[in-house]
Amino acid sequence: MSEGNLSVLIVDDNQDIRDLLTHILEPRGFAIATAAEGYSALDQIEKKIPDLLLLDVMMPGLSGYEVVTRLRASSNPKIAHLPILLITAKSQLADLDTGLASGATSYLIKPFRPAALVEKIESIMSETLTSPAEVIREN
Repeated sequence: MSEGNLSVLIVDDNQDIRDLLTHILEPRGFAIATAAEGYSALDQIEKKIPDLLLLDVMMPGLSGYEVVTRLRASSNPKIAHLPILLITAKSQLADLDTGLASGATSYLIKPFRPAALVEKIESIMSETLTSPAEVIREN
């Protein structure tokens, strides 16, 4: 899979996490955009749909779960089927189930190894190329 042409929107209220994710992904050729909260993310997605959304769960305003729910309800199929990786410190099985039930594609728990992030993205994107609406359940 060629990562160089993939655009990623990183949404996290923590600047350090946005910087870390950017630092991991930019050198691998991903085009990065960022947002600090859910409403800004939704506005950005309406203007330019990324190939992948990396989304924190616990944010002020709209939670990551609420952002996912709104995206999945979009009348634009490209937005409704946007691959979404929730990246969060919420690590209980109930949190995982809530995230996937809201429509997230997959889930990564903080803290994570950079290699685990890249592997998860590659898995999501290769699966998305074959079946964009399918939910991927990975541990």
